[in-house]
Amino acid sequence: MDGTNYLIWATQVDALLQARGLCYHVSTEVVLPERDESGYAESMKARCMARAAIICSIESEYVPMVAGVDDPKVIWDKLDDADKSKCTASSHTLRNRLMNVKMTQGMTIRSYVNEICTIKRQLAFAGKIVAEEDKKYALLKGLGSAYQVKKVILQENYGTSFEQMVSSLELTEDETALSGRGSSSNASCVVTVMKPVSMNYPEWNQCQKDDRMLSSSMREKMMQ
Repeated sequence: MDGTNYLIWATQVDALLQARGLCYHVSTEVVLPERDESGYAESMKARCMARAAIICSIESEYVPMVAGVDDPKVIWDKLDDADKSKCTASSHTLRNRLMNVKMTQGMTIRSYVNEICTIKRQLAFAGKIVAEEDKKYALLKGLGSAYQVKKVILQENYGTSFEQMVSSLELTEDETALSGRGSSSNASCVVTVMKPVSMNYPEWNQCQKDDRMLSSSMREKMMQ
């Protein structure tokens, strides 16, 4: 755990603890037997193993936060709280970035959409799923001046999916390039059959995989 990968870290450590039969040490309050009672040594060994698995997998900046804490569940909860606090601030920043992405001069539709997908992925790893409507809003809001006519057309057909919007914008980009070389087509107003974004956007495929990775049960567990 380094402050940017809590969800991945928690999933991996949880899997490790389960494989070793130790996950109950971070999911429930474990009361150790008294020192002179049967099972004390075994229970203490299990607790130490769970504690070591957690502490040895975090960056040094987090160690002082849990130094001197023996209970693995308390350690886990402290790390979880630290991540939630950081994610709240980070997700607000990322969401602001998403809602204010701009297509700057010289930027292609592909590079513009890749920037949106990158921020979307970062939000996904922070446990925040970006809604379809938000993706479409961000896409249209930041379009460059050359796409204003197409933007109006897409806004009037807002039921169009994000993928279809991207494909339509790519088509406009291609035909604008052709018209610049002497083509007589009116690229801004052309509407045709749209190709799936996934055909040309590996970044989009990765975004879809990230969404699937964040299963409902894991999201609920991480965001409690």
